[in-house]
Amino acid sequence: MMSVRNESDIVSQVIKHLISQGIQLVILEGGSSDGSFEVCSEFVGHGVLSLESESSTKFQWHLILKRLYEMALRHQPDWVLLNGADEFLEAPSHGQTLEAAIRSEADKGYDLIQFNNFEFWPTKDDDPAEGDVTNLTMTEYHP
Repeated sequence: MMSVRNESDIVSQVIKHLISQGIQLVILEGGSSDGSFEVCSEFVGHGVLSLESESSTKFQWHLILKRLYEMALRHQPDWVLLNGADEFLEAPSHGQTLEAAIRSEADKGYDLIQFNNFEFWPTKDDDPAEGDVTNLTMTEYHP
């Protein structure tokens, strides 16, 4: 599940990443003015199961989560994953997809998975024209 509002600069990369990880999405777009809805709509039928828009003048996280959950339930998922429009979630093992990691935990009987969060803030040395922010994820970090 993903909520999007004015994230056109990164949401395409996040969606592509999740699809490559075996994750299908439902997206609730919150009335963006930057073309985020159009970016997300390119993936409908190609990893995005459904895309809906709901514009509000007031941020109401509990209503957004409720709507996303209702959207997800229409597809009868085994698991529900909440992903930010600017977050790159990865499996803990190198070479393993996020889908495989979730299935592995489910096979062990778990019904909740905790993620570690690593934030990489852009610095003055980062080139904003580069466009691809995935070099800032943990993909290449293998302790």
